[in-house]
Amino acid sequence: MKRLALVPVLFFVAPLALGACRDGPTAPEGSAFVESEPMGDIQVSLVSGGSNAEMTVTLDGSVSLSIVPGQPQTFSNITVGEHEVRLRNVDKRCLAEGGELRRVTVRAGQTESVYFFVRCEESRPWKPQT
Repeated sequence: MKRLALVPVLFFVAPLALGACRDGPTAPEGSAFVESEPMGDIQVSLVSGGSNAEMTVTLDGSVSLSIVPGQPQTFSNITVGEHEVRLRNVDKRCLAEGGELRRVTVRAGQTESVYFFVRCEESRPWKPQT
């Protein structure tokens, strides 16, 4: 009779022991627990010679922020992975060194830095040709 008493105990304990061998945390069935994606931030800085004009930075072609030289902007809670930051609305007399596109890899819990260096020619008054 002792042998029969162990059989039900094994059927109850064995699944619990096997469940403990899984990798990572698990939620009970039907629970509201949702594992969130890892996130990071991207801080964008604009350095300009010759212009204090407001420009725009766009993340992955969808989210835009206004930016002026000396006042960094931050895209927060960005999913981990590769992203593109583009500088837009650059004054016609200005040029962004290295182009207007930067690729950046976001890492979990980190703030990645992106810099745009913009050089501008001095405004020249228009003179008619004689």
